[in-house]
Amino acid sequence: MLLAENLLLLVTDDASGRLSVPGDQLDLGLGGANLVELTVMGRVDLSGQAGEESPGKAGRLVVRDSSPAGDEVLDAALRIMLAHAGRKPSAVIRPLGKDLRRRLQCP
Repeated sequence: MLLAENLLLLVTDDASGRLSVPGDQLDLGLGGANLVELTVMGRVDLSGQAGEESPGKAGRLVVRDSSPAGDEVLDAALRIMLAHAGRKPSAVIRPLGKDLRRRLQCP
């Protein structure tokens, strides 16, 4: 189960299906969860890490492995990451979370 799926389950009331947090905040959290998941998988990273000589500013997004992750949600997140490579992580959180709640709720 994806981190974003776990987060969505945690903030959704089992009985009513209502969210315990505002939707816009949840969307940012879901986007962040996807970013963390891709980072843990070694798919994305930040530039300027120890021992690395990469062009550009330190602390910018770098896609290390763009091959399919085997999951529709993560593959879509990788495409978003490729489009935002070289930018600050904060610039990709909102695009990663866009429509993610709907995709996770309706597989």
